[in-house]
Amino acid sequence: MDTVDKYSVLGLDLGSNSVGWALLEYTNGQPTGLTDCGVRVFDAGTEGDVESGKDTARGVERREARQRRRQCERRGRRIENLACLLSRNGLLPKGAMRKPEERNRLLQALDRDIYTKYREAGQPGKATVSVLDQLPYFLRCRALDHPLDPHELGRALYHLAQRRGYLSNRKSGKQDEDKGTVEPAINELRERMAAGGVRTLGEFLSRVDPVNERRIRHRCTARDMYLDEFEAIWEAQRPHHRGLLSDALKKQIADAIFHQRPLKSQKGLIGGCDLVPGKKRAPKALLISQRFRMLQKVNDLEVIYSDESHRHLTGEERARVLEEMEQHAKLTFKGIARLLKLPKGVEFNFERGGEKDLPGNKTAAALRAVFGDRWDSFSREQQDAVVGEVMGIEKAETLERRGRDAWDLDHEAAAAFGKVHLESGYMALSREAMRTVLPLMEQGIPYATARDQAFEGNWARNVLDHLPGVSEACNTIRNPVVMRTLTETRRVVNAIIRKYGKPDCVRIELAREMKKSREDRRKMTADNQKRRKANDALRQKIIDTTGDPRVTGRDILKARLWEECRGTCPYTQKTIPFHELFRHDSPWDIEHIIPFSRCLDDSYFNKTLCYHEENRNVKQNRTPREAYEHSGRWDDLLACVARFEGDAAREKLRRFQMKADDLLEFEAFSARQLNDTKFASREAQRYLSWLYGPEAQSRIQVSRGQITSYLRGAWRLNSILGDGGEKERADHRHHAVDAIAIALTDRATVKALSDAAASQFRERGRTHGFEKRVTEPWSGFLEDVQRAIDRVVVSHRPSRKVSGSFHDDTIYSPPRTDREGKPYVMVRKPLDKFKATDIQNIADPTVRDIVWQHFRDHGEDPRAAFSNPANHPRIPIKDGPRAGQTIPIHKVRLKYTRDVIPIGHGPSERYVWTRGNSHIEIFEVRDKDGNVKKWEGRVVTLLDAYQRRKQRQPIVNRHGDDNRRFLFSLTQGDIVELDVELGNGDTARELYLVRGVAFHAGGILQCTHVLDARKKKDIPMTSSAEERTRFLYRPVVNSLNRLNCRKVSVSPLGEVYPAND
Repeated sequence: MDTVDKYSVLGLDLGSNSVGWALLEYTNGQPTGLTDCGVRVFDAGTEGDVESGKDTARGVERREARQRRRQCERRGRRIENLACLLSRNGLLPKGAMRKPEERNRLLQALDRDIYTKYREAGQPGKATVSVLDQLPYFLRCRALDHPLDPHELGRALYHLAQRRGYLSNRKSGKQDEDKGTVEPAINELRERMAAGGVRTLGEFLSRVDPVNERRIRHRCTARDMYLDEFEAIWEAQRPHHRGLLSDALKKQIADAIFHQRPLKSQKGLIGGCDLVPGKKRAPKALLISQRFRMLQKVNDLEVIYSDESHRHLTGEERARVLEEMEQHAKLTFKGIARLLKLPKGVEFNFERGGEKDLPGNKTAAALRAVFGDRWDSFSREQQDAVVGEVMGIEKAETLERRGRDAWDLDHEAAAAFGKVHLESGYMALSREAMRTVLPLMEQGIPYATARDQAFEGNWARNVLDHLPGVSEACNTIRNPVVMRTLTETRRVVNAIIRKYGKPDCVRIELAREMKKSREDRRKMTADNQKRRKANDALRQKIIDTTGDPRVTGRDILKARLWEECRGTCPYTQKTIPFHELFRHDSPWDIEHIIPFSRCLDDSYFNKTLCYHEENRNVKQNRTPREAYEHSGRWDDLLACVARFEGDAAREKLRRFQMKADDLLEFEAFSARQLNDTKFASREAQRYLSWLYGPEAQSRIQVSRGQITSYLRGAWRLNSILGDGGEKERADHRHHAVDAIAIALTDRATVKALSDAAASQFRERGRTHGFEKRVTEPWSGFLEDVQRAIDRVVVSHRPSRKVSGSFHDDTIYSPPRTDREGKPYVMVRKPLDKFKATDIQNIADPTVRDIVWQHFRDHGEDPRAAFSNPANHPRIPIKDGPRAGQTIPIHKVRLKYTRDVIPIGHGPSERYVWTRGNSHIEIFEVRDKDGNVKKWEGRVVTLLDAYQRRKQRQPIVNRHGDDNRRFLFSLTQGDIVELDVELGNGDTARELYLVRGVAFHAGGILQCTHVLDARKKKDIPMTSSAEERTRFLYRPVVNSLNRLNCRKVSVSPLGEVYPAND
């Protein structure tokens, strides 16, 4: 009796905000049925558009706002402490300096007294300068040459603490930004001070006319400028106040003004080593890290010749390149070619990948510039000690002093040592891991091979029944998108195991955005936008040529290939008339350079145009070299391809020139497609290995996305959710459809696709439409899939946290009342942040008219009118010594009718506009006879919810009264079940996802069908029950009663339960 081998395969489609899954049955190696499938949807681990790269880590906005608050608080405490110190020592008037209002009152009174004194004495200088506005600068300048009264001196010192200049921190990680913007501006200011012959910053600023010159503030200044000025003022005034200005007081005041706390250690945020558990990743600046990176690059470096033959470096070449890289921060590919005396025209594999150079030993290069030849005479221990000091010492002056005392550097070299900045960031490995693999890599062994030899793979050693927590199992992951996706994968997989048992095999595919860095995703989005513009131009060109507005994607592809080959068939050198490309009987084929049946590569890089007879009768299912190398037309063919234009021209020339050995790269397609080696893919594979231990490598397969696309077309899976033959992305269930295709992706499936493509070409002379030759996995496959997808209930991850912005960032004035008794608030807004609609809200009618006229003079374009501060509108001065002059309008006061609330207490009280709602509490209201009268909703803002939590009250207030009974609460992400009227008069129950809650008529919900995958902003709104399955449905709370609304909970596998709220 034959043995029947039955096993299960789990397919997982992992995206940044979704997990599609499908569990299939296999018998004797053949798929025989679909057990179940589903979709889990959740918010991505970052905020923003992940796919386009415009996302940021969650909490960044909150952390930055908290950082700004703390900086303001520290600055306030510093100034408060200084004011108290100066007041105690008689340098400022006595008073309640701890109270900001009282302190400001005392300082304003002091300023008026000083202003009156010097104005009466004829000291103000130019009549056009307001001494009161510039009084502190006037005092700072006067202190250098004239005695000041104690209060005048204290006022000048107090002013130094208000803006104390930029201080570069060697370990802040902002050196590149500083060098690019701040430092050049500071150097320019130094040059202007030197040219003006001034001694201090205060003296320079006291001579600035803020009306006719640039504003006094908003300049980049350095901390040392203020330190030097403090020293100059103190020494100039000490002879006039010998009993007061002691050395002890000087130190106290200097500390109060200039003390800056050290940066908080970030050691706890360093990720774990990919290979050695329990060890932290090593800094990139370490010499061992630099050596590891150089070896990794050089061992993988390939030389590519003009005939497309390629090779790795010889041992001697490798040694020469490494020696050169040790001496320089980077090495260009042209420099490498010259160093190795390679012939002209050679390229390198990394160069083709878009890299400009190879990174050398950046650490050694930076320190060699300081130590000179001494650096190479140091022992490795001494070099490591120098690197450790540069990385560990925070202050430049401390490092400079260390260079003189410990390393015997002269003054110039020590100053350079204090300014050294080493590479920031961390490697993926620890020191211990690099020490383990480096001996193998020094022999020329590539890192991947050395890693596998040294660590014998990197799979989980223990077999678990369920997946453990992600942070516990994969403590090296710091990518929040990957973390969130794996966390939700755990919920789904563990639920599958509980219900169906552990699958025998897992096949995974990751969405494209999961496998790319944020920068790569941004670049890809920009490239796609550029391509769309080019395609739009081609579409119009085709319409102008054919007169037919019905332009297909295939038409645009033909036009794009026509431009690339410059209207010439590369195989026959015949001219291709543009209009002939779009005839239904066009003689021009889209042809695969490497036969599709041999590589299944349908990318743009593998396509060109070819005369149809040539394609079907001469080239056939062969590569260009196989078909033409010995035909006498080979040189002409290559010359034609060499004239191709566009970004893909070089890669296509390489494919035309491929030899038999090179084809192994493509003909090993199935192995490549079934083995995705991207970082996120490796992490997903390693995480799931906890279910299988040492057998994980054979049980877990991570495939690429191209094969899934072919299978959807071959088995007509795109028709499951739509009849257009295209993938339906507006329905969450397309992830489950993809998971079914992924579960069926194995070597046998790939071979079936390849055989179908070859058969199609033999019989039809082209591979287009080959998918129809691929047989279904089992009889009735499409019908089984349709039934399974129809049963899918999409599971949405609920969120119960009180999080988000409680209020708008803008601080408003206290509420006021106009002449008609209407409340309003005021706020200042910079003109460069203006929108056209802001102009009508300007409070001052004179300013409003001036700004409006300026806006019209610039074509009613806010960017043209307001983006450049030098071009802002100007308002004339009516009174005073500057009457008749004009001053620029940079900020204006806007008037709004908004309900603001106070937050904070005492001097910290401010008024804000609340933003965002937390949830709605729904109550059933009964009349005196006990009959249900209506449903009411009580909307709770995020701020109210936060205050409840702060006061340790329940977030959801379930208390009603005799006539009001609590039913349930709803927040974003909750699921409700409603009655839906069918066309025949019957009703059915449908599930809806709550997308938001709004104030109005007792509360309005914003709901979409649970299957709807569109973004909220892309869904049109309706309040009509008949249209709610396709629109953003906005029912009022009382209508939920008529719809028999019930709050439900959906498990990770799509099982529906009462919510029991």
